[in-house]
Amino acid sequence: MSVHTVHIGRSDVISLTKSFAVAIVIMVVLLLSGCGGDDQDALSARDKAIAGSSVLQTKEARGSSGSAEDPHSANVQAAAPTPTLTSEIDMESARKYLWVYLSKCITFAISDTEAVQLDGIWYVRGRLDSKHETGLWKILDNGREIEPYDQRAKNWMATVTGECADEVMKDMTTPTPVVTGSTYASTAIWSILVGCVSELEKSKVHASDNPSKAEWIITTDEIFVEALQRDADFGVWSLSYAGVSAPKDNLANAWWGYLYEEPGRPACGPQYLGPINNLLPALPPDPTPTTAPNPTQAPKIRNGSQAQNSVWAHLIPCFPGIEISDFAATYDDSNSNWVVLQTKESKGSTWSVGNDGTIIASNASAKTDEAEVNAGGC
Repeated sequence: MSVHTVHIGRSDVISLTKSFAVAIVIMVVLLLSGCGGDDQDALSARDKAIAGSSVLQTKEARGSSGSAEDPHSANVQAAAPTPTLTSEIDMESARKYLWVYLSKCITFAISDTEAVQLDGIWYVRGRLDSKHETGLWKILDNGREIEPYDQRAKNWMATVTGECADEVMKDMTTPTPVVTGSTYASTAIWSILVGCVSELEKSKVHASDNPSKAEWIITTDEIFVEALQRDADFGVWSLSYAGVSAPKDNLANAWWGYLYEEPGRPACGPQYLGPINNLLPALPPDPTPTTAPNPTQAPKIRNGSQAQNSVWAHLIPCFPGIEISDFAATYDDSNSNWVVLQTKESKGSTWSVGNDGTIIASNASAKTDEAEVNAGGC
């Protein structure tokens, strides 16, 4: 058996190496062609599936917008819900937030608070006439947060967070005195009244301390009020230690209706005096003029002779023939007068003469003579 030996020179080795490289390139191309055909078939099948399903189409659309879902994730995140707008709170709600917060330590009414809105923020405080000085508060984030605005409010927040400790509550619930004494209190009310009653003097207004209610009680003397044309006082008023004034009785309320003013309603109008007059004591009726009594005078007729002379002098102008001796007089104690009888010629005329000299004909004969005298023809 013959054996052939093949010798491969350097040139033959180079040729072999090039041929081997070409063979590798051809294999790679064939492999890539095979894989490309598979992708082509797979893409065609995917497109067909998407075309037949609206759900897949929706997912495909979301994927093309940059929000493709991770197919390997077990929890697919749902689309974020549209936020719900929270409506702004009103004044009543703002006041209630402060009321609820401070009610942890004190008892007071919602009506004790007042609120104002500025730049979309509600500011709430206790009313000036409230016995509680709450300070000023801000209601933020549509009522989700309440924030103290001034030092008084900050003190209250510390009190609430401190569980309303007794020693702190004593300080917080004691009103800060603004009214420093009786002179301050009386002057404050006088300054209100004198606006319409200029004749009221400051010395006619008096103040008394009422510490149990942290207030001053103010009354006035009765003076002549020109608008009423009569004497009157001004009822009972109060002034809190914090300086808030208020009428305390019906008469003071009626005066307040006369004193206060607002747009379109001027103060001191005479049409507002009616309620005041109705509450004042009724005036006594005007006294009936009486004639001053005459001083007691001594009696003009002291004895019988003077009574006789009076009757004679009364008749003589018409009866010149009569004499004083024609008359006789007797005193009548029961009637306190003199009875004078004319006896001449048996006429029997009887007269009555009072102690004051009054002469009255007492019988028919005397009346006949009296008529002749009064006729004036003598």
